[in-house]
Amino acid sequence: MPNFPGTVNNQNPNAPVLDLTTLQVKGLGIFDAKSGADAALSYRDDLSEALRVVGYVAVMKDDDKIYIYKGGTWTDTANWQEGAAGPTGATGPTGATGSTGATGVTGSTGATGSTGITGPTGSTGSTGPTGPTGPTGSTGVTGSTGVTGSTGATGSTGSTGATGSTGATGSTGSTGSTGATGSTGSTGSTGATGSTGATGPTGSTGATGSTGATGSTGATGSTGVTGSTGSTGSTGATGSTGVTGSTGATGPTGSTGSTGVTGPTGSTGATGPTGATGPTGATGVTGSTGPTGSTGPTGATGPTGSTGATGATGPTGATGATGPTGATGSTGPTGATGPTGSTGATGSTGSTGATGSTGSTGATGSTGSTGATGPNGPINDLSDINITSISDLDVLRYDSSSSEFINKSPFDTFMAAAAAAGAAAGEPINGASLGDLNGDGTVGTNDLLLLLNNYGESLLDIPAASTFIKFLNISATTAISAANFVDNVMTVVNTNNLNLLQLVASSSDNSVSPADWAVSTTDDYVQFFTTSSASFNTAFYALSTAPAFFKIMDSEESPSTFKVTNGVIADVQFAFYVKVVREYPNEADEESLALISNEPFLTDINSLNATGQLVHLGGAGNSSVSVPSNICFVESAANSEIPNSIKLYFYIAVENAENGDSFTGHLQNLHIKVTK
Repeated sequence: MPNFPGTVNNQNPNAPVLDLTTLQVKGLGIFDAKSGADAALSYRDDLSEALRVVGYVAVMKDDDKIYIYKGGTWTDTANWQEGAAGPTGATGPTGATGSTGATGVTGSTGATGSTGITGPTGSTGSTGPTGPTGPTGSTGVTGSTGVTGSTGATGSTGSTGATGSTGATGSTGSTGSTGATGSTGSTGSTGATGSTGATGPTGSTGATGSTGATGSTGATGSTGVTGSTGSTGSTGATGSTGVTGSTGATGPTGSTGSTGVTGPTGSTGATGPTGATGPTGATGVTGSTGPTGSTGPTGATGPTGSTGATGATGPTGATGATGPTGATGSTGPTGATGPTGSTGATGSTGSTGATGSTGSTGATGSTGSTGATGPNGPINDLSDINITSISDLDVLRYDSSSSEFINKSPFDTFMAAAAAAGAAAGEPINGASLGDLNGDGTVGTNDLLLLLNNYGESLLDIPAASTFIKFLNISATTAISAANFVDNVMTVVNTNNLNLLQLVASSSDNSVSPADWAVSTTDDYVQFFTTSSASFNTAFYALSTAPAFFKIMDSEESPSTFKVTNGVIADVQFAFYVKVVREYPNEADEESLALISNEPFLTDINSLNATGQLVHLGGAGNSSVSVPSNICFVESAANSEIPNSIKLYFYIAVENAENGDSFTGHLQNLHIKVTK
């Protein structure tokens, strides 16, 4: 390795001394990415081990960051520390502004397009009445005009140099003398003016007749071709003004329409001989204008002569006050606009001078400290809190319907929590609001007493909140005659040998949406279902810790009874069954058959008389029987789907005894409840 006594320079001042992209510097390199397979790119993981060293600085082009190697496995990103950004350097001086490039040559002006045909002139609106003319003021004296110096020739424009400081403003030179005015053409001799006689009084102005329609304007002559514009040279001395060419002949004027009738003109006083014109005295008050006589037809306009030289303009007198302006007549229709000539080509733009280099950016100042946090505002200012009509002891309770915290009384909150607990367990709760256990539309003391009186019971079993259906005093017309018989009424496994009992419309029922009851008096079943067609919630599910099931209530207050009529002999056995049909949202229906009698019933002598034999489905007359929970709210066998509807069919099994085919009877009362 050679040693150099000083700095190393490239003999070419515009060529690098060291190229980090060649990856031949130990400790420093520039890479396209960490790893990859593109032969045209450089990857950090592929660096030769001879160039790897702890502290190696890698500049990564894929994320524009710098990483420092800390040691360990070279390809492990955990062994690379991302470099922190250093402070911003001081702002360098601003480079001098480059000189402005020369202005490009102005392109020649395109030829002027021919003027379109002038549309017909609209009719002139009627002229409003002319206001009185104010007196003319005296004319002030006009000062003499100073002599104007001749203008020097304009030199060519040089390149713009650097702008120096502004020098003091020099004194203004004297104004040069005004060039001699051309001689005024001779004026024809004026005939002698007779002396002015006294002016008679002016008669009142008559009404102005309506203006006749204006005749169409003659066609305008075509405009001569405009020559091409030459390039602009340096401005030379201004030459004398050339002679004005004669004005081209004016095209023939169209005939003027006939003028409307003008009111009669007042009589004019006799004119005396005109004397020599003396100085004009002050103008007296102008009398009212007499009516204007009718205007004769206008003759054809002759050709316009050449304009003579204009004489010097005399001093202008002060302008009198302007009378009020008459109403403006309606504007005639505007003629169609002629086509616009094509635009000439634009000259090329001169090149722009080079822009000076930008100085380096100065260091960024340190960030000021953060001010102290202001005091907290009122809690009701928070976006998710809505406090209205607040009372003592109110608490904030979250309302999912509005996504806000609202103020409620502790009692209301307690009752809502109690009802929510029941709802979470899948138990129907009466009322439109949580906590309304008795369904009267309000959450009050009666709901609390109802809850406390039934504390420890399932909300499904609280009387006011229970889910039930009742049939009371069913008519004897629903009686059936046994047609199927069995040897053992306690061991029937299908409905082929059972007798289906008939149903009528229910007397009363209670449920909470989306659960509801229905009765089919055609197919004789009681149905408990969800009106939304969705499955019953998991609290009804038979494998939960407290599954729901159907209970046949049988008590003195609410009996479930069957009456045997027209019995033939005593001691004929019979028993009751229920078929449970489970309907699922997507799966096929499933069904189960369950015995609900604890022991067989026997016909007695009462079945032979008119009163009939009354038996309680619960057996002793003050108990209840249940439909097993493992056949009620049960998952489907195919895909473990929970049902959304359950149908209950009630059957009776009759012993195959002598004259058993004469057995008749009907349900008299039935009370079914959903409970846990």
